[in-house]
Amino acid sequence: MPATTADARRALPASLLLSKRHLKKYRKWQSTVQNLPSRHVGSLPSATEYSDFQAWLSEETTTIDSGYFSDGTFESPFADLAAHINPSKPGGAAKGDAQDSVATCGHAAHPAVRCPGGKCPVCTVECHIVYMDLLAQVLDREGGDTGVHLVSDSIHEWTFRAWYLGKLDLARDLGMIEDAAMQEQQEQNRHNLHGHHSSLQTAQLAAQKYWASVQYASNLSAKHNSNNRTAKKGVSFAEDTCFERGRHTTRFWRSSPRYEPGKYHSDKEFENTSSGTSPRENGKPGTENDTETFETFEDFAMYSQAMENGGMEGIDYGEDEWEDVGENEDDEESDGEYSDDEPMSDQVEDMEEDDVGFIEFG
Repeated sequence: MPATTADARRALPASLLLSKRHLKKYRKWQSTVQNLPSRHVGSLPSATEYSDFQAWLSEETTTIDSGYFSDGTFESPFADLAAHINPSKPGGAAKGDAQDSVATCGHAAHPAVRCPGGKCPVCTVECHIVYMDLLAQVLDREGGDTGVHLVSDSIHEWTFRAWYLGKLDLARDLGMIEDAAMQEQQEQNRHNLHGHHSSLQTAQLAAQKYWASVQYASNLSAKHNSNNRTAKKGVSFAEDTCFERGRHTTRFWRSSPRYEPGKYHSDKEFENTSSGTSPRENGKPGTENDTETFETFEDFAMYSQAMENGGMEGIDYGEDEWEDVGENEDDEESDGEYSDDEPMSDQVEDMEEDDVGFIEFG
């Protein structure tokens, strides 16, 4: 098991990132500039090594003017770092500020920052962003992250290992940069130096640059133009539409004791869509058309339970919840006979007096 990411990276070929033309130049750069032993030449570069190689390649191409990039097959993302490959002269730093340290990239850094890899924090973050984007493109081209990784020598597994090692290096350097950003903030608060180091490539600026480059799944969703959206279609109802729930459907069944024949039938000019009598009316099975129609599953369950109990009389019609439309008619017919306001004894006496009128004597 490799002890470090550098040891694990030496087991991966640089051809995962570089073409054959670039690989030849890269091997030359490793031998002449890095002075690596022959057994390590051709191994996969890290983010900072890849940045240094691209800067060296761009500088060499510009010097000899060979038209190396004239075919348009490659455009170095580190062309602007070509001048930073060599250690900068002291004049590259901000004059008059002896505390500002100068990194090898030529940018002045905050005095409280230790620059990893000889680059300022901003350049370090840029190296990792470009490097991880390139590895992600190669991994997608090889099939992406399938979630199943076996110990094999396939190109896909090599690419995933390279991407994984790059993530580890990024997490390590980013942690150092965020710690340095806290030190910078403490230094500024201690000496009241807010705005004094605004021209420096600080760790705070580097951390902000990285987190601004991170893309989340929620941010990658397609954005729709509100002007191209179709207008929503409205729904209109009649003015006399009642949206309150009415009487329970069981009260309209022909087998229900509450059902009144002919009370709810349609007008003669409408088509008869009646489904016939209930299938168990009068204890006899219904005919082919004698079926009940259920609007909800609760109606069907209530009907089935009532049939098992021996008839429709076992159904709870919800007397407390639903108003019986026939109660008013019954009350009108019973007016004058009995009154709930009178005592029961008075009602009995009235009944006896009425009965006396029908007694025949002799």
